[in-house]
Amino acid sequence: MAKKPKPPTHWEIAKPLLLKDYLAGDITDAMEPSYVWKLRSAFWNTEYNSFRDNFAAMERSIKKHKERAELDEAGFRHDLALYTLARDTPGCWHGSDAQRLLEVDIENKRYETGKPKILWLSRPQYHGEFDLETFRGHIHQELRSDRETNYWIVHKGRGEEAIKAKEGGRKVNGDDIFYDPVLDM
Repeated sequence: MAKKPKPPTHWEIAKPLLLKDYLAGDITDAMEPSYVWKLRSAFWNTEYNSFRDNFAAMERSIKKHKERAELDEAGFRHDLALYTLARDTPGCWHGSDAQRLLEVDIENKRYETGKPKILWLSRPQYHGEFDLETFRGHIHQELRSDRETNYWIVHKGRGEEAIKAKEGGRKVNGDDIFYDPVLDM
């Protein structure tokens, strides 16, 4: 025999209405609970003492959430200002024109034509904002990023093959697992 669902309590009916009015500004902290209770006939079904206690608890909860939201927003604005300021300062690599151009040059293998100094002198975005040592470090960083990405693709594929082998009841030996990302496309 299936249980019949319980009908909602009077407070469960009143709470969403009260919350809506509170967030819309129709009910404020300055209002007395007795005045709020008289605003809607849906609140009258709830015993006044119960309504008052639940309303006070709801107010405290909303205040706590508002304070936390204000704190989070202040932190977000602070971090955003730092990022924006850092990005606009000379010598910031991330998001710069030099970074975008170097990615293109690495893709076109322009770094292979000679020493990093030749590539550094080839564009004003490189030597205008960054010294040679910094630029050389970013060349190595981009190359390392490309190599390591490929390593992790292969590593992930080997892990997936090992899981499939174990699920199939086969013993797994690292040398037995062949994974080629090109074949996986």
